[in-house]
Amino acid sequence: MGQAPRDLTAALLAGEPAEELESPAGMRVAAGYVVCAWHVARPSPPGTARSTLVRRRRIRGAFDDRFDTTVLTVLDERGGTARCQRRRGVGARAGHAAVPLGELADVVGAPMVASAAVAHSVSAVPDAAQEAREVLFVALRLARLPGLYLLDDLVLEVQLARPGVANDRLVQRLAPLRSRHELLTTLRAVIEAKDNRRRAAAELHVHPNTLAYRLRRIAEVTGLDPADAEGMRVLSAALTAHDLREAGYGGEIAGAGQ
Repeated sequence: MGQAPRDLTAALLAGEPAEELESPAGMRVAAGYVVCAWHVARPSPPGTARSTLVRRRRIRGAFDDRFDTTVLTVLDERGGTARCQRRRGVGARAGHAAVPLGELADVVGAPMVASAAVAHSVSAVPDAAQEAREVLFVALRLARLPGLYLLDDLVLEVQLARPGVANDRLVQRLAPLRSRHELLTTLRAVIEAKDNRRRAAAELHVHPNTLAYRLRRIAEVTGLDPADAEGMRVLSAALTAHDLREAGYGGEIAGAGQ
């Protein structure tokens, strides 16, 4: 991608006027965009400069062919972003179906985790890009399976990732468990088993009585009872916030490079 399209991409992301950049870039600014972001789950071994260039051209070609226009892309070795023209009346759920994830995975030779957000106007592109990056970051940090995620898919998790006094207080609720690895692991297993304690005990390779004892200890040290619906709701939210905090939420997402 030449400098003119790069300048147009930068202007759109910054929310700056982009009309004067249309002619140098050889494309028109669309009424709206679907912003996609993706990350390679298992990157292939580094190739030569030429093979990397060819791979990037193939990725751009996959987007251009699918959207029947030149798509603005920013790529690096672990992922990238794309701003695709939004067809009138097409929302995020329908628009993401056009994202060529399968083709991209074939090009890079690895599964991908991706996100998409809709900008209904040019001025909304920066917010859509931020939304896509946040959703992608959360999906990666919570080790979601390869696929494409929208904000609606991870709306609670994205909210729990955002810093603030309430978030700090929520994470602090798990402080008594940080030095008790077996209790934190037990809580995670029960949540992942959707409160099926027999399955959680089997996953942990412990007797059900041992699991019950650990859950009582969790209630004692945190003041939140996993046997109570409200207690489990707060514990589950606290664990998600804790995991995102431990993963370093707020850092840059791979794929934002030039």
